Amino acid sequence: MIYTSQTIIQFYNIHFIGLQRLIRDEFALDLSISVIKATRKNLGWVKSGPKYCQVVREANRVARLQFCLDLRENKETFEDVVFTDESSIWLEQHGKLCFRKKNMPAKLKPKAKHPYKVHVWAGISKRGATNILLFTGIMRKEFYVENILKETLLPFVTEKYPDGYRFVQDNDPKHKSKYAFIKYSYMRITWSIQTLNFGLNYIALA
Repeated sequence: MIYTSQTIIQFYNIHFIGLQRLIRDEFALDLSISVIKATRKNLGWVKSGPKYCQVVREANRVARLQFCLDLRENKETFEDVVFTDESSIWLEQHGKLCFRKKNMPAKLKPKAKHPYKVHVWAGISKRGATNILLFTGIMRKEFYVENILKETLLPFVTEKYPDGYRFVQDNDPKHKSKYAFIKYSYMRITWSIQTLNFGLNYIALA
């Protein structure tokens, strides 16, 4: 049973037949599928769908670990930090189940080649969250400066952080454009590619 549990941990998506084959090869035991199912259940393992996450390159894992160690050493509390980011949502449904009569073909589900997409921008901090900005189309540098920074970010930080703040965002080309940096200075927004005192790119935060 210990071998079974360790194998499931190592090969978390292994099927009963694969587990049966591994046990046969390792111990020369020919266990039935029902015995393997019962053993897996008795060990407390249940079947469920996986949760997907972002793939992190090995080099970035090292950078993230060092980033966290530095934060702990410096006793960082993020009291004056405003974290911001954009995300995109495709407005379509991905139902994978349908019901049909036996011997009838599967139901056809139309799928848009280019589904409607909505973009979301928002910021969070220990003193609250910014307004959520929804928009469509391409986020150009002018829209980023006028609609996101001037109309959404600035009112929030003016009210919540009159004593100063640190602005964190990723290294999107629009954020690093010459046009944006001119506007940063004009609107008194302090941001650098090294995200101020954090000493690293946004790689460790996203």
